[in-house]
Amino acid sequence: MFELLKDDKNRINRFIDLSLKIISEIPAHERNVTVLGGFIADSSNQIKNEFYSTIAQSTEYSCLLFHFLSIDTSGKNYFDLLFTLIDSDKCQLSNFYSFTYSNVLGQLSLEELNKFSERLFAYPDEGYEIVFDLYFDLSYGDETKKQLLLPIYKKCLYKLGVNRKFKRQLDDYKWSEAVLLIISNKDEIDFVQFINKSVINSISWENSYHLDHYIQKVYEILLKVHFNSIWPDLSEALLSKEENYITFYGLKHILGSHIGGVGRTIGVLFEGDIDAIFNWCHENKPLAPYRLAELAPIFSNNNTDYSEWHPVALRLLNEFGDIKEVLSSLSSNMGTYSWTGSVVPFLEAKKELFKQISNHPIELVRNWATSYIAYIDKDIEREKNRDAESFI
Repeated sequence: MFELLKDDKNRINRFIDLSLKIISEIPAHERNVTVLGGFIADSSNQIKNEFYSTIAQSTEYSCLLFHFLSIDTSGKNYFDLLFTLIDSDKCQLSNFYSFTYSNVLGQLSLEELNKFSERLFAYPDEGYEIVFDLYFDLSYGDETKKQLLLPIYKKCLYKLGVNRKFKRQLDDYKWSEAVLLIISNKDEIDFVQFINKSVINSISWENSYHLDHYIQKVYEILLKVHFNSIWPDLSEALLSKEENYITFYGLKHILGSHIGGVGRTIGVLFEGDIDAIFNWCHENKPLAPYRLAELAPIFSNNNTDYSEWHPVALRLLNEFGDIKEVLSSLSSNMGTYSWTGSVVPFLEAKKELFKQISNHPIELVRNWATSYIAYIDKDIEREKNRDAESFI
């Protein structure tokens, strides 16, 4: 459009004035400045200088400058105007979200991106959050750019940790993908320890990570690749009790196994060093094995073969079956499950499971198996009656 008017300054000014008049008559949340922005982006430097300066000084349109500059590939030349608007409290820092997937950021060199991020970092913590969001979107689908921006991601993540409190939260997907990108490097020891501590410290009754598969993906890599680096802090957190019990409760959601339902059948914890985990249990009896029993898979074949013990559960019985709390915890664990249809086949499979340990060398385990089989027999009879009644 600018090509049609470029030789007539008066017509250019009339078009701009008329466009702004129309924009002013539209409610702020419905305004779309793309047409005018595209016109200005194609115009001469003289027109841009005059227009951007006028908009920045306007009481009504000043914050629209973020939108206009996001469209203009040469918008970087006017960034000072934006920071002046922020510092004078005329606009909010969140206006920089207008730069999401923008032309202006896409034209910046790595050096310019670094300088721009440093200017935003002067506004903690929101500045770090905005940089992370904008730069993650900027590199979407471009693995080379992601690697170049990795140091900036790390700086943001070190500042924000597990951020779930700001008005505009880090998107879980973005956060986990950036973390995964960094922790896939086996040399990132300091960072993985920071992330582990950050997650542990973020757990609360309001944020217990229930069914959070993004954080589980992070811990899958942490435990597979960096087990020795995170285990000291993680194992200590797993022993949290009394007023700090919520820490274990949250970690149970992240690390534990599930029978049926939508959770992981084999908990993320068991991607780690099993022998080291059992050594920890021996060093911290009775609490550690009791806690492990709450997290362990009970059944074989990814917790789906209900007539066979999973090796982890069987090892718990063999090494810690003399601890009453361990057996109680295993009972509670296998009593929490999702099921559809008649539950009788599940109960009959569990009965076969307990028959396998009815002659266990540990007396407490034998007694537990005997009492559990009797309990299951009553459950089977009750469920069969219930099934029969449903067909009447």
